[in-house]
Amino acid sequence: MRKPPETIKNFLPNDVFPRFALESMKFPYFSPCDYTSQESEADGSIWTFGQDLRTVGIKKHEVMFQAVLFNRAIASCLSSDFYAKQSYCIGMLADLLNVKKWWMLRVNCTVGQDKNYVGRFHCDFDLDIPYIHENATTAILYLNTNNGGTQFYDEDGPIVKSEANTLIKFPTSTRHAGVWATDAKLRYVLNMTYETK
Repeated sequence: MRKPPETIKNFLPNDVFPRFALESMKFPYFSPCDYTSQESEADGSIWTFGQDLRTVGIKKHEVMFQAVLFNRAIASCLSSDFYAKQSYCIGMLADLLNVKKWWMLRVNCTVGQDKNYVGRFHCDFDLDIPYIHENATTAILYLNTNNGGTQFYDEDGPIVKSEANTLIKFPTSTRHAGVWATDAKLRYVLNMTYETK
């Protein structure tokens, strides 16, 4: 039996969350991605400059904008200005989640659609890095409220709705998919992958 994701409402203190969420959503370094979970979903809008578009099996709604705040690679770390500027809040997140080592912090933004599309089910981080899948946790902090969310395991799995300042956490090896919102132009989440102490 699979362990359900843990859901924690009002995760950050009420005097901290609004400013942190607002600054996360307004971060001026979002990069468009023509995929949401794996580069194989890309249609060529970016990498082939639209000159060699793949249309078979491509869902046009499966795009997102991403701001990478921190990324630990095998031999290096990337951290953004936001990571430094928000060190107090990121430290608070680390304390609340019992973080020993961050692997990735990023803000993902999807654009409202005419129906609640469910994206591709995936595990965070490539499957060719078994260490992370065996030792890491993924947490999603919803930055705004809308009727989108996160679905788990498969198309019959549970859906956690996007509710501002609600956090869900689960083993990084857990399959999940984003659910697009229909009642908001933008859906924002802070996606975190980390090891615990």
